[in-house]
Amino acid sequence: NKEAVQLDICHSENIVGEYGYYDDTCEKNVLVKNCTFSNVSRGIGAHSAVYGVYYCDIAITGCSFMNVEKQAVLGMNFKNFIVQRNTMKDVGSGIQLRYANPGGENYYQPNAGTLSHVDPDAKLVFSDNTISTKLSKKQSNSYGIYVAGGSMIGKDYIVENAVISNNKISSAAHAVYLDYTNKSEVKNNVISNITLNSKSDPSNAICLTRSSDNVIMDNKMGSTKSYQLIGHGISLREKSLNNVIKSNSINKVKRAGIIIADGSSAKIQNNYIDSVGISGIIITDKGSKGKAVTGNKISNCSMMGISVSVGAKASLNKNSINMSKKYGINVDKA
Repeated sequence: NKEAVQLDICHSENIVGEYGYYDDTCEKNVLVKNCTFSNVSRGIGAHSAVYGVYYCDIAITGCSFMNVEKQAVLGMNFKNFIVQRNTMKDVGSGIQLRYANPGGENYYQPNAGTLSHVDPDAKLVFSDNTISTKLSKKQSNSYGIYVAGGSMIGKDYIVENAVISNNKISSAAHAVYLDYTNKSEVKNNVISNITLNSKSDPSNAICLTRSSDNVIMDNKMGSTKSYQLIGHGISLREKSLNNVIKSNSINKVKRAGIIIADGSSAKIQNNYIDSVGISGIIITDKGSKGKAVTGNKISNCSMMGISVSVGAKASLNKNSINMSKKYGINVDKA
């Protein structure tokens, strides 16, 4: 379970061995460039962190990762972190960045005398990567890109200011997954394939949970040839609030093009949705909070073009809906 290139924090003897003075110093100003990682457990990263202490100014560029059992790149409490122009093929997971672990594993309280300050401003740039993930016995979540804070010891640890752009992703599970992540952008990504199928928890092209004030725009999801996305195109759940979903292209997904649920909300504008297995846009379970759904072009839905139900509320305006098999728009007051 170790990385081929491991970054670490001088916190205790259990982490760095008989080093000496444990003052929670961790790596800064690291560049990994044009390297090849093949047939390893993990590629590059860290698996220990201290609350309020950050690995800073880490860049991974132009590298090749092949047949990696777990994460190609794993960051814990990384700030000013760039992962750019890398190729990740047949990896257990592509890029994972965590600011918390709800189970508390591998997160530690600062040592006496350590200056620690919890800061959500991560300044992440994950761009221009080609990522292909596969199911692995040693990696439970085969995400393309995963950015997550969390709630630990009664406190929420949030990630802010992540830019995920211009990536090409074919993934076994969610292609892009944000959890406890705010004020970030997911834009201009191409997501071609999602293979993991679960009736209770489908894998989606882009999934947000407990994440607010984000922009999801200009992404292309699916295929014009066959149904290769098992879940939803874009899914917002667990009170992900005040997001913007605009100008995305979603083709041939097995479930909904866009679903807003669990009290989440988003403006949904100028998206193109074609040939979906359920409905083009679903707003349900007290979702969308009256936000505008406008200017979307929706066609060839197996059920409805737009569905609003179960206490949800939205403002529908200037949407174009063609060839829905059941209803163009369905509003259920219940």
